[in-house]
Formats: sequence, structure tokens, C-alpha cells
Amino acid sequence: MSAKDSFELTIYPGWFQDWTWKNALSDAMQNCLDEAEKSNQDYSVIHDAKKSRLILQNEGATLLRSDLLVGKSNKRDDINARGKFGVGLPASITVFCREHFPITIILPDEIWHPELGKSEKFNNAEVVYIDVRQRRANKS
Repeated sequence: MSAKDSFELTIYPGWFQDWTWKNALSDAMQNCLDEAEKSNQDYSVIHDAKKSRLILQNEGATLLRSDLLVGKSNKRDDINARGKFGVGLPASITVFCREHFPITIILPDEIWHPELGKSEKFNNAEVVYIDVRQRRANKS
């Protein structure tokens, strides 16, 4: 069994109330493109109609928990980057959760599943929780 962990984003789900899934997808794509250019790696967008899912994939991307801090951006000084303010990715995740779109973020060592939940730290206010599981090592 893989180890399990979780963390919560201190983002109110009503934030960016005027955003729809289309705004969230646009911003997620901007992040995908910025990472692809930064890492000089290809990215792919896959629509799986049979499973009703859309996959944004970038093998060269890196994502740390600290990258989800609102206002933190490693692209602030990059004049070619589409996003620079450290708001888009956390907002996109929040909107996808609010709109009940299942999300899976696959990283080299972990798999993240964001969803809405009640936070004991914030008097049972609803926040985005990210369930974290360790990835199994590839067996050669």
C-alpha cells in the first residue's frame, strides 16, 4: 500500500466566483505552456471522450506544494511567461473542484487528488484539500 498524506489550500471555493471551467482550463493551459517552454519539453493535450476526461500532460514540469501558495510565482521576472502573479494555478484547481471536475496531478514521486472539504483549522469552512499518495517506483 502506498503512503498517504494530505494538505489544504487556504482558498475559499467562492473565490473567483465569476470563473467557469473554461477560465480554469485556460489558465491551466497557460501554466502547461509556460512549463513546457521553461523545461524545453513537449506537452500534450488528450481528450478521452470514452472516459469523459481531458489530460494536460507535461513530463518536464515540476510542481512543489509551495507553488500553490497564492501570490508565489517563479515566473515573475520572465517577460515571456503568460502567468506571473501566482494566482492562476491555485484558482484553477479551486474552480475545477467547485465545478465538480475530478482532478489528478501526477508528479514524479506523488499523485495529488484535490477536492473540497471542511477544514477544522478554519471553523469547518470549506477549502481545497489535496490528497497525496506516493507513486510506486517503476519496476525494471
